[in-house]
Amino acid sequence: MSLVEDGLISTHNSVQDYIPDFLGTDKDKVRVWNLLTHTIGGHSMEEMDSLSSRLADKVSSLPPAPDNQHPKIHEFLSLGYDVPLSRKPGTVVIYSNYGFELLGEIVRIVSGVPLATYFEERICKPLGMVDTHFILPEEKEGRVVRRPGSAAYADAKEIFCKGVGVESQFRIPWASAGAFSTTRDLVTFGQMFLNSGNHNGEQVLSKATVDYMTRNQTPGLGDGDRDESLLDGSRGIGWDIPGTKRDLMYANLYSSNTYGHSGAGGSLLWIDPTYNLVGVFLSIELTVRPDGQRSWAADRFVNAVTASVIN
Repeated sequence: MSLVEDGLISTHNSVQDYIPDFLGTDKDKVRVWNLLTHTIGGHSMEEMDSLSSRLADKVSSLPPAPDNQHPKIHEFLSLGYDVPLSRKPGTVVIYSNYGFELLGEIVRIVSGVPLATYFEERICKPLGMVDTHFILPEEKEGRVVRRPGSAAYADAKEIFCKGVGVESQFRIPWASAGAFSTTRDLVTFGQMFLNSGNHNGEQVLSKATVDYMTRNQTPGLGDGDRDESLLDGSRGIGWDIPGTKRDLMYANLYSSNTYGHSGAGGSLLWIDPTYNLVGVFLSIELTVRPDGQRSWAADRFVNAVTASVIN
């Protein structure tokens, strides 16, 4: 969105304007906005299955990666450019890791530097986020929290590992699942949003940008990751909007203005302007419920924290 502020990108532009190789039925209808709101028309798990089946016979024929692009990311993107969409763009909210990798690639193409470099210069340095990295420095590897080998997801082998602290992720700056951070840095990032883009007198993002990012962009769309019949697939620009969602992922006491984002490892950052609250929940999920869903305690944590606010 900082590139939008600079006049270099519009969320209304087609992805093909930046990545001509993104081809296939209805791909011309996919806009940057669809990537940011997870309405691209594809499902992340379907993407993983499709790309995994292509690895053996297609990787060797791919062109070399650009100098400023990680080879693994180049491989992942290239293998997915012609994968068919499972839905028409803009018709349902389905979380898409691949869509966010496309966003990272657009940042690289437009800015001329990899996402990790751009994010460090444009966001981390102004905010003083010294412990947030897409490429983890070797001296900080010992600080990464890891699951025990016997825990659920610990041995996951997907491109985007469900495990936490997996060494293969330390040096691959995945746009969708590659950042390492701390409670302090995440609170700083969230506080900047709560302050309408301002941090210690410096406007990191404009108020107009924050307002745009944090309002519901997808009213009336179903949530294809949970129950598509419930038209509550609320998404902001990069943010999840709890809205009326009823699921263990969402607390009871969120105000109607809350926005946030969870992580596959059991993490959550949320911002609640009504209660002037920024919260961070970092856990290591060790069990899976009988229905196959991951164990989750963030909703109870959020309820307890929100209930403690005294205005």
